Amino acid sequence: MMKMNTKTLVAVGLVASMGLLAGCMSFGNSRLAKETPAKLKKELVKGKTTEAQVRKLLGDPQNTSFRGNGDAIWTYQFVKEKADAEDFIPFWGSVHQSGSHNMKSLTLLFTQKGVLKNYTFSNSKGRYHAGIGA
Repeated sequence: MMKMNTKTLVAVGLVASMGLLAGCMSFGNSRLAKETPAKLKKELVKGKTTEAQVRKLLGDPQNTSFRGNGDAIWTYQFVKEKADAEDFIPFWGSVHQSGSHNMKSLTLLFTQKGVLKNYTFSNSKGRYHAGIGA
């Protein structure tokens, strides 16, 4: 029976950990990751919730813009991607990539006085393919 020394075990553990970490990636507003339509319905009340309350709940918006009448539009997004296991096969992974993604997007419309007028929330899931055989 082959016996592994401590250095070998540590090296194998590090390589395995790097592979697991490389399989997932997320970006955007991580607070949005936990939101659901039902939860947002309780937290975001049209005609009552203010910009300050939304900022406390979700942080600074990723994008802001204004309508001609002065209403403010705030947007938040969160994306999580997970690579397929086949992407880690030597050589194949360098010429072919595939996986799944989950994107959450929240757009809020505030009055000139900073009160929530309306909002939309979407949660879309999909797959991506790139390279040979895509």
